[in-house]
Amino acid sequence: MKFVFSVCRIFSFCFFIVYVCSSCTSYLIVNGGHHVPKKVTVYVTGFDTASGRLTLEDISQHSADPFTAYPGQKIRWKISGVKHFLINNLVEKTIKAPRDEVFEKKPHPVNFFSKSWRGSLKDSTDLQGIAIVSDNSGHFIDYIYKIVWRKAGKNRTFDPRIQIR
Repeated sequence: MKFVFSVCRIFSFCFFIVYVCSSCTSYLIVNGGHHVPKKVTVYVTGFDTASGRLTLEDISQHSADPFTAYPGQKIRWKISGVKHFLINNLVEKTIKAPRDEVFEKKPHPVNFFSKSWRGSLKDSTDLQGIAIVSDNSGHFIDYIYKIVWRKAGKNRTFDPRIQIR
């Protein structure tokens, strides 16, 4: 009887380790085996109240307009180092058919006191049928969205792009 319990515990422990390791994968495999992060962050690091333009950067402090993303990624927009600034909404700029929506989970505010927004892109099979654009770097979906933001009690709008490869 002890042997059976011992084997069950060992089997359960091995199953748990395999499950934890497989669920903790932090990369997606896309486009012929390229590894890309499962979660990416776009930092809002500055603004121009006259034009409404926002400064968007990736983790390497490179411009994130346009921002390159991949099917299945989770995107987080985080206000970084900007005081008294608020994002009111993140929506698609042009109205299209519902099947043209690229987000599985539409961008939404994160937590109660957070200054971040988060959205999840659909996987590649759900993105089929959406208009594709081509340039010298390949094919992609050019998604133009609108960030409605507030500074000093006044709403402003900025229209950045996401290029989904």
